[in-house]
Amino acid sequence: MSMRQSLSPPPSVSRVTLNTPLPSNLTLTGQLILESGILVGGLNTIVLKGTSQGYQRTTLTAPSHVQGKIKRQLAANFTGQVIFPLGSGTKYRPVDLTFTQPLISNTDISISQNAADLISRVGLPLVAGDGATIIGVAPEYWTLSSSVN
Repeated sequence: MSMRQSLSPPPSVSRVTLNTPLPSNLTLTGQLILESGILVGGLNTIVLKGTSQGYQRTTLTAPSHVQGKIKRQLAANFTGQVIFPLGSGTKYRPVDLTFTQPLISNTDISISQNAADLISRVGLPLVAGDGATIIGVAPEYWTLSSSVN
């Protein structure tokens, strides 16, 4: 889809290119191409199925990412890298997970990036392995959930 579209009920498609806010959850069975612009999910989720990367960023200079929640649906026995192309505003803040051991069952992993200060700083300061002291953190964090324990 390369023009303004209305997406309801929640669709399941093989490929989509969007640059407007989502009115509902969107499930992609193919590839999300992020050319230029921010795909705002709001309270909705972008679901990327399959074990392929699931997306392509065509530029590194323009802001191109998902602002909201991304769910990756991974099959049992999956190993490899999974990237969540997340960010907020004009900041690209991806999450890159690598599974070196096979997943024991089908697994859904959901991640969102939050451009806000943490409510608690319990445990700070920390002393890193190289002796550096960590006193604070950037005003952003990620929320991760999994369908398995």
